[in-house]
Amino acid sequence: MREGRLSAENATFLFFLGIILLFLGVFAIIFGLLPANRVEGAGVIIIGPFPIILQGEVNPLILLAITFLPILLFMMAVLWFMRKFAESRVEDEEK
Repeated sequence: MREGRLSAENATFLFFLGIILLFLGVFAIIFGLLPANRVEGAGVIIIGPFPIILQGEVNPLILLAITFLPILLFMMAVLWFMRKFAESRVEDEEK
């Protein structure tokens, strides 16, 4: 039975994507610690390792769009990688 392995290109891409996401997380934490002149409401949503820091007056519809879009893009990327992995497994089994 064949083990599931990523190609070198995909592994490198995922490695650098992880590094970038770590830096973005640190940036988000630092940005959240900056003092604000007037804050009427604040909150933190933690989805896995991704903090989403909210503050100030924000229209709920805009807030929903801002939080939904990254989640949607992440899900699409995961599904794309799963499809590519499945296609490569089918091609390998046909050979």
